[in-house]
Amino acid sequence: MVLLYRLKWIFAAICFASPVLAQSSNAQMESFLEEIEKNPPVVDSMTSPSSGSSGSSASRPAIAPTRRWGAVAAAIWRRRGIVQLAIGSGVRYPSKAAARKAALQQCGRRAGRGCKIASSWNIGCGYIITGRKRSGGGWAVGKTMAEARRKCRAKGYRCKKLIGGCVN
Repeated sequence: MVLLYRLKWIFAAICFASPVLAQSSNAQMESFLEEIEKNPPVVDSMTSPSSGSSGSSASRPAIAPTRRWGAVAAAIWRRRGIVQLAIGSGVRYPSKAAARKAALQQCGRRAGRGCKIASSWNIGCGYIITGRKRSGGGWAVGKTMAEARRKCRAKGYRCKKLIGGCVN
């Protein structure tokens, strides 16, 4: 409906600016508007001219998709000789800095001391998982849940719950 309203105003502005179109009758203008109401323009996904879509290149401007960011953070320290771990994630944030800040804050809220960013991404997914073994502990990062778990187990850890997610 908003599109139709805008088209009416655009048509009126064109008629006002163009002496030839200004001479067209109200009946012609009403006929044009009725045609638009019966067959409204289809607004589908916008593509760039180089994408091979049909139609004129001027009628379909390229619109960049909104990029989302994700990040994971981790900290490791000892308390009374026992390894302590904390992790945090920030997923689907509008900027890299915002995702990293969220991951560090979450890690810190989990009693993390000296949290550091382990990974950040703006395409696909990212996960972090902690694990322990008799001689200590650590974490593993992967693009999928399975990859993170596999890396954790490959280090000989008893792996805990993983966190993270996808940005698109």
